[in-house]
Amino acid sequence: MKPREQIQRAHEDAVINSFLAWYNSKNTTNFIVIEKPDPPDAIAKDGDKLIWIEHADIYRSYEEAQEERSFVTPGEKPYIRKEHPIFSPDERTAIAFITTLHKKISKVSYEEWHIKYGQGFLILTERDPLFSQSTWDCINEHLDSTSFINNTGFFKSVFLGYRCMNGLDFIEVVLKNSQQINAPDAAKPRR
Repeated sequence: MKPREQIQRAHEDAVINSFLAWYNSKNTTNFIVIEKPDPPDAIAKDGDKLIWIEHADIYRSYEEAQEERSFVTPGEKPYIRKEHPIFSPDERTAIAFITTLHKKISKVSYEEWHIKYGQGFLILTERDPLFSQSTWDCINEHLDSTSFINNTGFFKSVFLGYRCMNGLDFIEVVLKNSQQINAPDAAKPRR
């Protein structure tokens, strides 16, 4: 595995472990990761219950993703983004969030996991140092005005992971304008 892939996997593992700690504390469960098939990023188990989790980071731009990853990857020359100053950060983060969300909930490649374990959890983490309440408000405005017409129904819940004083915190994202498509075998998950 290449150094950047190792960094990415370690980051995903940390996000998923933070999410499970948060989820377990809210639901009095004890889910722990038992498998990392990729995709999905994790299968977690609590007793005889299994869940699957997919994760994606949200960047305002490709350049910001490159800059962040190059700084933390051993042996890579640091990439310096050229955009200074940053224009419309809330709007751009909201659009990146909606774009990634739509891409993930539309993917039919999660069907195998949906059939095997039921609906999964999607975690989208912001990677924006300027993220604030105004960014979340902008995301919600976009959520209210966006129709998610190709939702496969493979995800039970979508969560936004955001940085806070304690590391990461999570909030459930409500998709008000979502119409599930009839994906093959999606209606009745097998256990």
